[in-house]
Amino acid sequence: MKVVVLAWQYPPARCGGTELATRKLATHLVRRGHEVIVVTTRDGRLPARTVEEGIVVHRVRSLAPRVVKYWWYCVNVAVLVRQLRPDVVHAQALYAGLPALICRIGFGRPYMVVGQGSDVYSPRRLGGWLSRLVVRNADSVVALTDHMKRAMVRMCSREIAVIPNGVDPQEFARLDKNHCRCKLGIEFGAKVVVFVGSLVPVKGVAYLLDAMHYVVALNPEVSLLIAGDGPEEKGLRELAREYRVADNVRFCGRVPHDVVSHYLSAGDVFVLPSLSEGLPNVVLEAMAVGSPVVCTDVNGIRDLVRDGANGLLAEPRSSQQLANCILRVLDSVALADGLSRAASETVRGYQWGQVAARVEVEYLQMLETIRARSSAKARRRGIKTT
Repeated sequence: MKVVVLAWQYPPARCGGTELATRKLATHLVRRGHEVIVVTTRDGRLPARTVEEGIVVHRVRSLAPRVVKYWWYCVNVAVLVRQLRPDVVHAQALYAGLPALICRIGFGRPYMVVGQGSDVYSPRRLGGWLSRLVVRNADSVVALTDHMKRAMVRMCSREIAVIPNGVDPQEFARLDKNHCRCKLGIEFGAKVVVFVGSLVPVKGVAYLLDAMHYVVALNPEVSLLIAGDGPEEKGLRELAREYRVADNVRFCGRVPHDVVSHYLSAGDVFVLPSLSEGLPNVVLEAMAVGSPVVCTDVNGIRDLVRDGANGLLAEPRSSQQLANCILRVLDSVALADGLSRAASETVRGYQWGQVAARVEVEYLQMLETIRARSSAKARRRGIKTT
């Protein structure tokens, strides 16, 4: 079938969790024989149209201010959808659902909307009433987790499927730790904590730096690798100096996604101290390479991590608990190995091929429901006219 995927941002302009998940899903849908067209915004000098791994990508030129840019995107989506006449419009986030709704009203194109995280938990970014409108009128609604589903049901009481993000087992296979450390310039015997993600407030990196203050006080040899960039970087560097851990913290900047596995494999423990999450791909990626994970007990993460079984959980904003969890993993080889083995079992159920297959089933069920509804209406009209 022909599928148009609506994504506000898309790699390589931005490579956050949602953007990378969009590309992976689109790639696997193509592998399953579908024609996939992504419509996204255009930043930098990227061309207006490209073909990437079998995916046709249309990039709409950016405008300022942001609200004008958003409505310009909606208009361009409508024009393209009218020309392309897809079987399904797939809105990858609630704020991508408005142009999908416009296409449904204007051209009768059915749409699926998939909640991602902040669009569900902070719906005012789009407008609470508009979010409800998008969810209420969608032909299919998908949440990444059970927790997200409950939040979306409160937004609009209706049937919602749960389909998580995934991980590519070939891209995130176990790598030799010493080889990865050699490539990254890390001593073989060092104790290394790793964070991978955007440096924005919701990721809670400030609490991780505070936790490192406690960790380093007990073990001065522990170091922290921060792979990622963002608006908080300058403030976080200052915070590291304030906590007197600057010599133990290495800011690596933005890391290409194809080498993220090297950073995850080089560490002794991966830490995600987020204050809120949808379904963090990076946790799945860390689990896939065999890294023990320490995370905060927040929505999205608790759907993946079972405390003491396949990872450790700390209360959000609790630097002391975060430090205690990190030290437990670093101090116990048996605990680290047990968490790693259990994590490897967990990710077997979260592979992108499986995820794409479930999305395909949702498409087919959605279209079958629409056809059945249309047939029923036609039969009723026939009865009335006889």
